[in-house]
Amino acid sequence: MAAAFRFLARGYRMVNVGRIAYVSMFLLLVSLGKGCACSLDRSANTKLVGNTLVVSAEGRDYTFPKYIDFDGQQWTRSDWRESRHFEGGVCVYLGQDANQRLTYHQDSQLKVGWSLQIERRTRPGEPFVPKGKKRLFDSESECMFDMTVGESGFFDGAARNYYSNGVVKLDCIYAPAAELQGPATGYYPTGSVWWTGEFQRDRFDYENAKFYDESGGEIKGLSLEEKEKLKRSWSDTTSSSWKDCRPQ
Repeated sequence: MAAAFRFLARGYRMVNVGRIAYVSMFLLLVSLGKGCACSLDRSANTKLVGNTLVVSAEGRDYTFPKYIDFDGQQWTRSDWRESRHFEGGVCVYLGQDANQRLTYHQDSQLKVGWSLQIERRTRPGEPFVPKGKKRLFDSESECMFDMTVGESGFFDGAARNYYSNGVVKLDCIYAPAAELQGPATGYYPTGSVWWTGEFQRDRFDYENAKFYDESGGEIKGLSLEEKEKLKRSWSDTTSSSWKDCRPQ
């Protein structure tokens, strides 16, 4: 656990990417440790508006659509009248495989966002654990991150960070130890490549990184300081076209 929190602290310093990874891992650790960090009164006002489940609690509304398309399949909201399927801002969705499910987490207290997470179990009767594709949104719904939770419970494999307009901001790879490892590409909000480079155990190789203008031309002759400044500019960039990517 101590090692996991050291990773969180390190991830938090990674500006935009780290902020999202930090938030996501915190939610994951809480869910694995003591259950969901937030809670809703089971007597909360619940109603159906068309096919959408609307739960009013703690001064806000939580909305859950009947169907969610995620990871190449359609998931159907579980019977909302059974309270065990709705707790702490989480609604369960079921697919074709009885040994996997999708949880739609809307946080009510931490104010750090919401997520879609595939959970799996080995066989019927065993507990579900987070394992598979995860999509995380920040508290303003302005950006999202696609990643995979591996066997270790940490992010593992290819990950993708988006601008708020839905354009890819970053393609990168997480090693099984939940560290950025290998080639990565950063993009402008227009979709053009901003930089290419590699991570080695969370450390970015500025010396061999390449940077480009929006027209695709390589910016040559940059010092390490200039490369660091350009990458900070990329990290701080947000797109002006806001897109709410939550399930509708």
